[in-house]
This record gives sequence, C-alpha cells and structure tokens, in this order.
Amino acid sequence: MGRALAETSYGQLVEMIRRWCERADFTPDQQLACLTSCRVPASGSVHFTAQSRFCKARWRCQHSEHAILLDFAVCPRLNYGLTLLGLSLFGMLYCILLIDRIMSDYEGRDVITFMMCALLTMLCGWWQRQKAEPRLAQIEHSFWTEVRHSCDCHQVSYAFGRLYVPKLNLAIEMVLGAGLILLCGKLMGLLGVSVALVVCTLVISRYMVGIFQDRNQYSQWHLGLMDNVTSWTLLMLMLSAVFIVLWAIEVFLPQRLYLAETPASIRQAVANARFRPITPRIAHVLEDDCARTFYGLAEHDVSSSNHLPVTAGQASRTIRVQRRTVAYGYAFMVIVWISVYFFSVRPFDALLKKQRRWALQSIDESSRDGPATLYLPQAWKWKSTLGVRCIIILHYLCGAAVNTTATILCVDSLGYAFLGHSILLASTANLCSWVFSSCKIALGPNAGHIAAVVTIVVLSLPVLFLAGAFVRRALFAAILWLTVLARHRRSQSQPKAIWLQEYLTTLCREHGVKAPVLLVTRRAGIGIRLLHLVVTNTAIIEVSTDTLELFSRQELAAAVSHEIAHIRQGLWPIRLLKVLSSLALFPNFYLILWLDWAQKEIDADRFAIAVTGNAAALKGAIVKASAAQLVYIAGSGWTDQGLGVKAIQAMRARRDSAMASLRFFFGDGLLGYAHPYLSDRLEAIDNG
Repeated sequence: MGRALAETSYGQLVEMIRRWCERADFTPDQQLACLTSCRVPASGSVHFTAQSRFCKARWRCQHSEHAILLDFAVCPRLNYGLTLLGLSLFGMLYCILLIDRIMSDYEGRDVITFMMCALLTMLCGWWQRQKAEPRLAQIEHSFWTEVRHSCDCHQVSYAFGRLYVPKLNLAIEMVLGAGLILLCGKLMGLLGVSVALVVCTLVISRYMVGIFQDRNQYSQWHLGLMDNVTSWTLLMLMLSAVFIVLWAIEVFLPQRLYLAETPASIRQAVANARFRPITPRIAHVLEDDCARTFYGLAEHDVSSSNHLPVTAGQASRTIRVQRRTVAYGYAFMVIVWISVYFFSVRPFDALLKKQRRWALQSIDESSRDGPATLYLPQAWKWKSTLGVRCIIILHYLCGAAVNTTATILCVDSLGYAFLGHSILLASTANLCSWVFSSCKIALGPNAGHIAAVVTIVVLSLPVLFLAGAFVRRALFAAILWLTVLARHRRSQSQPKAIWLQEYLTTLCREHGVKAPVLLVTRRAGIGIRLLHLVVTNTAIIEVSTDTLELFSRQELAAAVSHEIAHIRQGLWPIRLLKVLSSLALFPNFYLILWLDWAQKEIDADRFAIAVTGNAAALKGAIVKASAAQLVYIAGSGWTDQGLGVKAIQAMRARRDSAMASLRFFFGDGLLGYAHPYLSDRLEAIDNG
C-alpha cells in the first residue's frame, strides 16, 4: 500500500481519481462515480473502490494538517488470487504424496507426474513474482505519477505490488516452506532439511520485513534496503543449485541404475551416494572416467534396442554406440546449460534490472542509484527496533553460510577450468568433470573445452563481480595510502588549505582527538569526505579544490568540525561492521544498517555548532554541498526519433539502470542513505 501527503483540495483529489480510473480502465464504485463535493471531518476518513477485469483498487482519504493523507492499494480480484494459491498448494501437496512411491518403486508415470506438479508450483511462483506483482506495482506507479502531476505531494510509503496482504503472504510461505522442508527431507535426509531451512529462513524473513514495514512507516526505507540486499543471498543460493544438479549426476549415473541387477530405488541410490573415488583428481583422469560412463550407458542402450539387426556387424554396432554416446553428451550438456541459465544467468540479470523495480516503488521517476528514499519528517529521531536488528543478524548468519558455500564452489570450478584441478575442495573437481566431458563428447575436444570454460565462467559471474568489487576497494585503499605518503613530502600551497590544516590541528588538540590528514584533491565536484586508512589507523579528510574555492572560511570550519565529530564518535565500529560484511562475502557493507546513521549526523551537526558558534555557516555549507550533489541527467537532445536513435536511447537506459543496480550491490550505494533530509537537518540546526 502506498501513502502520500497531497497538498490539494478534496474535490480536486476526487476528480483526479476519476481521471485515472478512465485511463487505467477501472470502473469506480457508485460512491466515487456520484460524488460531486464533500468535506471529510478532521477525525474521519472516506473510502473509495474501483475494479478492472483482474484488479481491485482501494483509496482512503483523511484530512491531515494542510494536506490530505491519501492511501492507495491495488490487489487482484478474489478469484484470481485464490486460483493461483490453489494451484500452488495442489502442486506442492501432490509432490509430497508422490515422493514416497517414487523413491520406493520408481515408476516412470509417477516421475512424470511429480515433475509436472513441481513445474506447476514453480510456474505459479514465477507468475506471481515476475508477472502479477510487477503488474500491480506498475498500476500503483501510474496512479502516483498522476498524483505527482496533479498536485504537490510527499511520498511517505512505498508502493509495493503485492498479490496478497503481508500476513497472508507470510502464512502461505510458511505452509509452502513446511512442504519444502518435508520434500527435501525425504529426498536428501538431514542435508536436504538444512538446505530447505536456509531457503525458508531467507524467504520468510522477507515477508516478515513486509509486516514490519506496514506497522512502522518510519523504518520502512530501512527494511526496504534489507529486502533488496536479500536479493544477493537468494542469487547465491540459486547459483548453488547448479552444483546440486551436478551432484545428482555424479552420484546417480555411476551407480548404473538402468541395469536389471541394480535395484531401481531412489532411496537406496541416495543412501549409496558417494563421490567417485578416483585419484589423482585431475581433469583428464576424471573426464576419461565420465566418458567411459557415457559410453557404457550408450552401449547398454544399443544392446537392449530391438531395432538392431541380428546380422549387424561389430563396425555397425560401434558406430551406433558412438552416435548414442554423442547424443547423451548433447543431452547432459543441455541439462547443464539449462541449469546455468535458470539458476545463475536469469537471477543475475534480474539483479542488474533491480533498479527498474525500484523506480516503480516511488512517484519520483528520476534516475537514482538505489531504492528511493521516502519523505519522512523527523525520521532521524526514530531508532531501529530490536526486531529489525534481529532480522539483520539472522540474515547475516544465513547469508554468510550461503555466500561462502557458493563462492567456494565457484572458485573451485574456475580453478578446474583454468588449472585442471580444484583449489579448495577436491570433490568439486568430480562435479566439474561432467561439464567438460559432456561438452567435449558433444562438440569435440577443442570446441568442447572452450564451451565448458565459458559455461563455468558464466556460472561464476556473480562471484567474479564480487571479486572485482573487493579488488576495487583494495586498489582504492592502496592509492589512498600512496597519496597520503606523497602528500607528506610536499607542503600545501593554497592559503585556505594552510589555514584549514592549522584549524584542524588546533581543534583536535582542544578535544583530545588525533589530528586527521588533510588531503586536497583535484576531484571534480563539491564535497568533503571522511576516509579511514585501516593499515595506519589514519583518519583522512578529503577536500576538493572546488570546495576550497566555493566555501568561505567559516563554512569550511563548520564542515570540517562536523567530520571531526564523526572521528570522536569512533571510526572503528563502522570499519568493523564493514569488515564483517566483507568476510561474509556480501558485496556491499550490509551490517552498517545496524547503525542509526541519521542520529549520528544530527549529533555531528550539533558538535560543529558548539565548537564554531556559527549555525549559519554550517547551514550554508550543507546547502551548498546538497545543491552540488543534484545531478540532472538530461536527454540526448536529438530531435530525430528514428529506429536507430530509439535503439541507442534504449541501450543507454538499460546501461544506466544496470549501473545503478551495480553501484547499490557492488559499490558504496548503502552509504548514500546515511544523511537525514536536508529540511530536517536545517530544522534541527535552527532548533538547537
């Protein structure tokens, strides 16, 4: 449900709702259709509804101070939601009923029925998350866009596309989660239960976040960030599913379940599951064994075929076996490629397109680097609740296990692809050998090797991006350290820089703080940054030359005093949370959400006013820095709207969207949510 404060009259708001209903093909109810003018009491509210073919929209209007508090929600009609829910539950329950028979008797008809029911459940979930909920979010977004174009408004709640209300969503996911735990327990025992518990914990925590969001709008943006970071953990979890497919090939195929003397029982096959005891576990030895397994499967298939003439010679038989071996190579190669596509490529592509979903969660359509920050007056006074902090820790622990497992498997796979053996876990080489063997059998030794290497690289793309983020941070720290060393060897030449260094030294001496290094850079733009060099435990205040030119000495003193306050608050807790986030292999500094950043900023402003005694200078510095950060992305300026121009514009839009998502997940995008709103900071300064 989206919420906004609309600065308009009640009659204009009703007329705007009618216009939107006409454009969106919604039929308003009788009250909304017949209403001409009305006043809502200060303590009352009015409800409207409208329906389309598949959806139902609801409005609630209530007078607030100088504005109207408008709530809007859209949900599918009852028959649509119940149908989707019924199909999901039917598929899950029928799979549970079939699993015992399949594991004991292994009849082909039961296996096909099981696969169809599982596919039905997955398709229902896919339709809900990829089609229905984005469509609902688009409808909500179109309404809030109409509101923004019709009057001045402030968004105070995100517009989420939800198929069910949060509590019903949580109940449904708990039922499906219990079914998943039971299903995985029957298939893989304790290991399956453990994997299912991790999956259910991550999924259910997202719906718990939704309930917290509805209860406390002031922590909604905080919880929204947590929900978006969960996307990374779910991506790594799905990436691990590729190795589960390879594990199934590794433990089932060598048991030769197709032979008559082998009991066709999946339960017994799982009980006998083990990795092939081959030494040494290097590429050519493992792949030769895989090739022999494929050849044995093809030979048995040809021998049991009724289409082979009795008079067929050995040469004809050999040709048939070779062709059947190539066919099996193609089959297993396609299975691997499909697994990589659905469990790695598609989820990673969805992660890169996350910014498109963020754009639908706010009426602001401008380009941004992450989820839209809501307008919540005095939000800096609100503390993170115990429930929010517990969810952060729970997600951190589950995410650390998932991220570490997926990263180890991908690193071993890359080691096998380029070195011929795994690096950390020897058993990973057994799994990767099936990828290379099937590709080489299907495509030939050279082309097959290239195809297998590309498959492993594509599979490991998320981990490679993660490694790139860590390398970038390490290079930045090294360059910063070298810059600080070079700075000590030359003196400042600008008068303002010399004065600012003296002011820093005096201020730090008075308050018992180790003086930070003042680093003047030629970096474009206006801004003052506080950095921390862990190697030497040195605080660095970076000031651009543009800032020195634009700010007065009083404004520089106020801005630098603000950064000194952050040093007094302590840099090591923040650095520790960043290190712990990196150790858990999160691409961004996830644990910093534990801190109440906004309160720290207000306290730093108060310290700056106390030491300078000049509130006006601090306000001037804040306003100038905020104005400099307003980057407007203009259009291309082309008036020609030919196919070529439109294609280029579409490519640029996709690139910008992907870069925004990358900055949030692999950059420092989370740090952009540290500061309170400009109006709140200025008001807090005025109020002392």
